[in-house]
This record gives sequence, C-alpha cells and structure tokens, in this order.
Amino acid sequence: YYYGRFVLPWLNLLLYNRSAASGEGSQLYGVEPWHFYLRNLCLNLNLALPALLLAPLLLLAGRLVPAAAGEPPPRPGRAAVLLSGGYLWLAFYSAIPHKEERFLFPAYPLFLLAAALAASEARRVAAALLARCAPRRAQRGREGGPHGVWPPLWGLPAAALAASALLSAGRVGALVSYYGAPLEVYSEVYSEVSAALSSRADDSPLRVCSGKEWYRYPSSFFLPPGATPAFYRAGFDGLLPSPFSAPPPDGSRAIHAHFNDGNRDEPAAYTSEDRCDVIVDLELPGDAAPRSRAGWHVWARRPFLDADRSPSWSRALYVPWLTAGRNVYANYSVLGRQPLMVMLHGSV
Repeated sequence: YYYGRFVLPWLNLLLYNRSAASGEGSQLYGVEPWHFYLRNLCLNLNLALPALLLAPLLLLAGRLVPAAAGEPPPRPGRAAVLLSGGYLWLAFYSAIPHKEERFLFPAYPLFLLAAALAASEARRVAAALLARCAPRRAQRGREGGPHGVWPPLWGLPAAALAASALLSAGRVGALVSYYGAPLEVYSEVYSEVSAALSSRADDSPLRVCSGKEWYRYPSSFFLPPGATPAFYRAGFDGLLPSPFSAPPPDGSRAIHAHFNDGNRDEPAAYTSEDRCDVIVDLELPGDAAPRSRAGWHVWARRPFLDADRSPSWSRALYVPWLTAGRNVYANYSVLGRQPLMVMLHGSV
C-alpha cells in the first residue's frame, strides 16, 4: 500500500548485495571482515555467545541421551527448524561485505532462544553422563540438590546467568552513558524550538540543521510543528535523506529524481549555514564548527564518547567509578543564532 506496488524487501536486499565487486552495492558504505558480527555478538551477548555457537552440537548430543522419568522427550529436529532462521541470518549477513550492528537486531530473539536451549541441553546431558559414570554421586545429588539435581549442575548455570546479567547491564550502561547525548540534546531542541516558535511574530519555519551528524538525527518526532530539519555540508558527500513530498500514501510512493544506488550526493539536498536557525553538532578536536563564528551561541552541551581517543575496554562496558574516568569525551552541542537566543532568554 505505502509503496504503491508489490515489493519483496528480502529480494531487493539480495539483489542490492549480489555484487562482490568493490565499490558496488552496499560496499559503497564501508566493508568489514567476516568475523565482524562474531566480535560484536561477543560484546552484546557475552556469555550467551558460546552457548549460541554450541547449540547445534548440544541439541544433537541431547538426542543420544534418553529423557529422564517425567521429562518430555528431546525434539532436536523441531528445535533445529525453529532456530535455523537465526543461523541463516547470521551466515548471510556475515557473507555481505558491508556490515552494521543493527542488521542483526531482528535475529536476537532466536540467538537468545538458541543459547537457552543449549544451556538446558548441556545440563541434561551432564546429568545423564554423571548418572552413568558416577551413579553414587548422582544419587546423592538427587537427594540433596534442588529439584533432584546435583548441586554443581544448578550452581554453575546460576553463576553464569548472574555474570551474564552483570555484563549485559554494563553494556547497556555504556550505551546510555557514553552515546545517549543525541537523544538528550534533541529533547532540549524540542523544548527550546517550541518556545521560540510560540514567541515569533511570523509563522516562517525554523530550520534545525545538522552536518556530519545527520545520521544520528533520530526522527522528525523530535521536532515540534513549525520546525523543519535541514542539512549543511560538513564532511559528508553522499546521498542524504529527503523529506516526503506529500502526505501518505502519495509521499511514500514518490521516488525523488536524485535518488540513486551509487551514494552520489545531490547539491539541492544541502542548505547554507546562513539559513540555519539551530545547529546540532559533535565538536571534535580540530573541527571548524559554527561555534567559532560570530553570532552562534550554545544552547546545550552533553558529553559524547570520543571512541578514537578512548581505550576499547573502557568504552565497551560501563563500570561505576572505573571506566568513565578512563574515556575521552567530546561535546554534543546545540547552537542557536544570537537573535533567537535573545528572543528566548533576553540576553546571551
């Protein structure tokens, strides 16, 4: 409906990435080695990654072990069909030269399900082997352990789960603490621009501009009615997003004439800095940012991790009182023109 024609997104994805030639398809946006996603999953799944990778072997081994009394029989074939989508997803995207972390997000539920099934099968297989190799110890464990399980077979998984939860909390804390500045400053933009629009005598739109940070612009939901996003040239020369030319469904069905699959920029997509009312920018060392020019004043600044100047171990996880002080930060800033600042705050 919204495209105005029959579309198979998965087929478009295959066709766009079918070429292995350098400089074609998604390779225009950068390439990564085949093990990029394994390293990324090591960070995001931590202790669940070995379970994910060993799940097929453990499910196969579980088939050779008969179910204990009262347990449902193992169904490795059913589990294989259920989990195959996650492994195929990982294999397909690992084979594509251009890789991004977000490409794997749809498969995360299957990854975690595979890890959980692997942990369950590992415990069951270990219990069966213990019963065969050390029946007396297994019997004592069934009599003394919770739910009739030898203590190490429930204590070790519990410890692994706790460790994984701590690592996951550290990763979430790192993403929020180190990289949360764009959402914070755009929330500030919404409130300040709303106040500016209500104070203006005319109804002309306010332009909220971004340059090299265009790809961190969250969405137009972060701008109030009467404000419009715009882009100025600042270190990027590829194809930029374009606004819808009409309300839906006509707007989503229209294809702009300058759209292309070669990542070639369109000069008309850029606006001059002189026409910007607000600029959102990441102030990195050596940048020739508008903040150094007359007439611009800072509305807000938030710390944003400078990954190139921070150690890899401390930027990967957030550990209170340890990692934050090891990292180097830049300023993620909102800058307003002087007349707008005077109108809002009376002085600058």
